[in-house]
Amino acid sequence: MTYTLARLPSCKALSSRKVIKASYDRVLIDEYQDCEQYQHLIAGWLSCIVPTVIFGDPMQGIFEFVETKIGWSDSVASYFTHAYELQIPHRWATANTALGKWIAETRLKLMTGEPIDLREGPINYIQSNNAFDMSLFFDEFNSRTGSTAAINCWRNTCNDLARSTKGAFQSIEEIAAKRLMDFAEIWDMSVAAPQARADGLRSLIDDATTRAPAPPGHPSDAILDIEISAAWALLSISGSAESALEVLKLERSHPPVENIPRGAYRGYQTGIK
Repeated sequence: MTYTLARLPSCKALSSRKVIKASYDRVLIDEYQDCEQYQHLIAGWLSCIVPTVIFGDPMQGIFEFVETKIGWSDSVASYFTHAYELQIPHRWATANTALGKWIAETRLKLMTGEPIDLREGPINYIQSNNAFDMSLFFDEFNSRTGSTAAINCWRNTCNDLARSTKGAFQSIEEIAAKRLMDFAEIWDMSVAAPQARADGLRSLIDDATTRAPAPPGHPSDAILDIEISAAWALLSISGSAESALEVLKLERSHPPVENIPRGAYRGYQTGIK
């Protein structure tokens, strides 16, 4: 159920102040930068009933295309009192402190409208003048240390790169998740057609994974192969969400399959549920 559909009953429930006060001592809301106006309204009403703490970073908002998006300075900072701001980028504290420091400094520049230059960071930045030239992605590939990010403006090119490198590169799903939305439409329209649901999921998995041949002397797991085959057969008959989730779990654990990115995998699970 979407927040848009849920907001009316939620607003009615908020009218019962005694129930909410008896049930909750405090409300914590994370990722607040992705709230839209209706959700912000509900949070505001809650804050009048019980202490409400929000966590968010306006520089990490990913739903700028939502018509009812909120402005951080206009709607959030003017309503909730600023309590604390993290100074240490904990994600990079143990992995790459230099990169974390640079990201924190770059964030401040972006907030104040200053220009940034990726070449100034603690990274090796190489620019290609040809969007179809893949050679730079593989130049001295085996001798590289650390991680590599390949940025390309064409979705199909990113997919082809991930596929051709057997998963050495992973193609990150765009924010709008068009491929997942296409699958969701097929899934919802095929309630009475279990085979169509199975075909839709198989197409999605084929697009999202790269299958590598089993290494010499290491045959595939025969038992797992049988379980996967049986799961697909059951999905073709039942068309149920439970069968689809079982297929996803088994396919993701198959050794020749380069793992579906965790974020995408969670998106597939949530979409099916």
